[in-house]
Amino acid sequence: MKSCGVDILGMLQSQNRLKTDRDFKTVLKQGRSFYSSNIKLKLLKNGLNYNRFGFIIGTRISKKATIRNRVKRQVREIIRLKTKQGLLKSGFDVVLSLAGGLIGKEYQEIEKEVVLLLARAGLL
Repeated sequence: MKSCGVDILGMLQSQNRLKTDRDFKTVLKQGRSFYSSNIKLKLLKNGLNYNRFGFIIGTRISKKATIRNRVKRQVREIIRLKTKQGLLKSGFDVVLSLAGGLIGKEYQEIEKEVVLLLARAGLL
């Protein structure tokens, strides 16, 4: 069962993910930037009736993939829930670059920062 760009397994649908290097580079080069203390958001209209998201966290943040992936999963879940609830405006490609300050934070703290940034970008 699928609805609102979210599948029943709790993952963003394939169509709601940025996959190719070209897509990432286009958004990073041409997109508008918005910042919080630990997240950089790049936003670009995509001409589609749904959003696509990409997440970046570098090895500089932590050498351990498990730590980087945990932060990325938490942010991805926040985006998934906001998409499922229909709270986000459609038609954008979004790349979220995550910083080391998110490591060790509680889910609610990360959610607060992501929601604030999405609102600042005009997506909420």
